[in-house]
Amino acid sequence: MPHPVFQTILDAETLNFDENLNRSVSLLLKKKPSTISVSEPLTSGQVSERLTQFPGSSLYFKGSIICYVPLAKIQVGQISPNTVNKHGWLSTEVTLEMARNVRKMYKSDIGLSVSGVAGPGDVKIENDNTGKVFIALTTSTIEKVIPYQFDGTRTIIRQKASQAALVLVKQWLMKQTT
Repeated sequence: MPHPVFQTILDAETLNFDENLNRSVSLLLKKKPSTISVSEPLTSGQVSERLTQFPGSSLYFKGSIICYVPLAKIQVGQISPNTVNKHGWLSTEVTLEMARNVRKMYKSDIGLSVSGVAGPGDVKIENDNTGKVFIALTTSTIEKVIPYQFDGTRTIIRQKASQAALVLVKQWLMKQTT
């Protein structure tokens, strides 16, 4: 389960899938100023699209990678096969390594990763991991991974994951600007 503070914020903002959160994060990134890069195998670019929605996003957005299949995660995302063998693809350790690596790759202040299982569609398979999501945020001073369990269709799970990722970034940025 996510940290109670983040869950409260997520509950308040998850149903408001609009540009208000996107705009808030954009403004906070400019205000800090901070740069961000994203690894998002689960959301396939949704977080990056939301971060670059407004003019001036090149001031803070460095880039992203979408490594969907395991081989790409190892070759492009630079995930250690040892980490995968020890913890599995769907783990806090792999998600954290994705965030570290994308931050290093793009030389950004913030590395963000969103990993999980959106599922095969509207049918829930017994004992599967559908809806299980990990979101990691790394900076020079913190490394945080938050697990989530989302319900809904494949599309809804991916939307909730992108929303939760931006909420995490917003919360971290707000702590830095106060």
